[in-house]
Amino acid sequence: MKLMESDFGQSAATFSFDPQTGKFGSQSNKGLLDFPGYTPVEGQNGVAGNDNTSQATSHPHMIATHPFLPVFYLPDLGEDKLHVYHIGANGSLSNFTSYQQPYGAGPRHLAFTSNGQYMYLLHELADNIRPYKVDQTSGELTQIQDDQPIYPSNATFSLNISAAEVHVSNDGRFLYASNRNLTSAALIQPGDPSDILAVWSIGNNGTITRIQSAMAYGARQIRAMELSPAGMTASAGGQDYIIAGGLKTDNTFIFKRDILNGTLELVAQTEGTYMPATYLWLG
Repeated sequence: MKLMESDFGQSAATFSFDPQTGKFGSQSNKGLLDFPGYTPVEGQNGVAGNDNTSQATSHPHMIATHPFLPVFYLPDLGEDKLHVYHIGANGSLSNFTSYQQPYGAGPRHLAFTSNGQYMYLLHELADNIRPYKVDQTSGELTQIQDDQPIYPSNATFSLNISAAEVHVSNDGRFLYASNRNLTSAALIQPGDPSDILAVWSIGNNGTITRIQSAMAYGARQIRAMELSPAGMTASAGGQDYIIAGGLKTDNTFIFKRDILNGTLELVAQTEGTYMPATYLWLG
């Protein structure tokens, strides 16, 4: 089964999918998010958040399936909720659960460790990460740590700062997230807007510890960030590089990733990448 969602349309659909042919079958769910227990909200009075645009209505931002459980997770940026669904053998959806997020946090994206034990939810508007432990039978979540800021400790949070992307290395040891609109003069030269990639180590209990703020000099609004595929290079485990782009500055950055300690080193950049919003590694 494949799941598709439309963020501004408040809608999602499920399709059967044949992995042998790559073809989609019939659509089994249409229109609004009418999964069991889900009621989209509209208008400022019905939404938990306080952002007049992205939180003006229900705003589902991604669908992520657990690495091996028949469960998927849907962050609703407009509602400030994380919705969880169990997938039946015939593709039906049931056992709806919802996790309320802080007012105005704006849950956007999430990432799992490859063993499925831990999940990290990125709050776009609050610019932080919420770590969860995942029940290995039900897929239900338990928060294991306070929300961790993505912006550096020597930066001052403002409503202009937001977060975009989050990834976990395939060995489950490091977490990466991107900032947008971080233009603090305390971190960079005045007049040179630059955003950062935040790096954490992941402990054996799933909690995270900040180890680096990797600066992409001259980048503003790092919306896209992707790890290179595992096994792409000869290094153990692969994922030796991270590519990121400045949406508002039309540039692309390549970071070399130390697979032993997780830190990043900027090794290349190019100008003239018009409003990069996503990247796909080939190889």
